[in-house]
Amino acid sequence: MCTYHPVSLGILYAVCEYGSIGQNVMFGVSRPKDGNPFDQCLVNDNNRACVPDNPVFVDLVNSLVGQSGYVNATFDTNDLFLEGSGSSCLDDHSQVFLQYSCVMSD
Repeated sequence: MCTYHPVSLGILYAVCEYGSIGQNVMFGVSRPKDGNPFDQCLVNDNNRACVPDNPVFVDLVNSLVGQSGYVNATFDTNDLFLEGSGSSCLDDHSQVFLQYSCVMSD
């Protein structure tokens, strides 16, 4: 599953109608001007430096694991990157993305 939103909205949204959000979670920030389509939920050479490194945001993403149904979480753009990193990743068109799986328990 993949979800993406403008960073300026400050929201992560995930849906697992059946099951819950699994452990395999990839997230990051993409900028179309770097050659990434806005809907690409993938870390690659173009956006590798734009994977949020702030523990506040990482903990927020990890808190989604195990939740089911319609899940949203809000964040402040200052929570994405530690001071001094990631500033080049943010512009008016930046998208925060979350790639996740929905898993069902036995």
